[in-house]
Amino acid sequence: MDRHPDNKNPKWILVRGLMRDKRHWHDFIESLSAEVMAFNVDVVAMDSLGNGVFSHEKSPLTITTYARALLEQLEGNDNNIIGLSMGGMIAIEMARLSPDKVSKVVVINTSAANLSPWFRRFNIYAVIDAYRTRNRDSGLDWSEATALKISSEHLGANLAIAKKWTKLRQENRVRLHNAVRQLWACACFKCCDSLQQPIFVFSGVLDKLVSPDCSQSIADHYRCQLIEFDNAGHDISLDSSAALIEQLKKVLL
Repeated sequence: MDRHPDNKNPKWILVRGLMRDKRHWHDFIESLSAEVMAFNVDVVAMDSLGNGVFSHEKSPLTITTYARALLEQLEGNDNNIIGLSMGGMIAIEMARLSPDKVSKVVVINTSAANLSPWFRRFNIYAVIDAYRTRNRDSGLDWSEATALKISSEHLGANLAIAKKWTKLRQENRVRLHNAVRQLWACACFKCCDSLQQPIFVFSGVLDKLVSPDCSQSIADHYRCQLIEFDNAGHDISLDSSAALIEQLKKVLL
């Protein structure tokens, strides 16, 4: 029997988080694509409204609107959504809104207002500490150096990545009003009671920005599997790229 009656390859859709776009996956897209090529999986990274190729557009105030915008771009009925942080919120909403298009969901270090208090969802003290201890090499954008420091446990001071992120910001920066609107959307997000699709929750145990307790709460809420990465912070694709790929293959193939 044909696994894909519409004769289209299954797609793994990658969605980044707050004020990030598909370019911030670094080399993870290429590594993941190479690993799943034999399974005829298409790996596609997408930008949310207000970020990346959509930086000129106004960011919505609700996660639902981000989700609908991405769903409009999807084809076929075998789309697996992999969302990091805010991207995880968008992934859950995409699954709720369109069970006909979304097959499975993987959320990475995400949270919901109806499951966790705000101080566990966004550690402002960790952000301040990241700002103070960021890489201060000349030529680096302070916000990108701070974002890298808070995102990665092992590469937070990596000069090459900080320079790359600075260059990305110079090429296509998120507008201040869009950043605020994205923060508001995240703060207000509440996950639905249930999903028709399988959902898997990934958590970086060393995450300083979003408490791992938030991932545990989502796993408990949906009564699904929680997969922990002991040596990773907020951005598991940076800290434990190979391990993340292996786990994605286990749950999605």
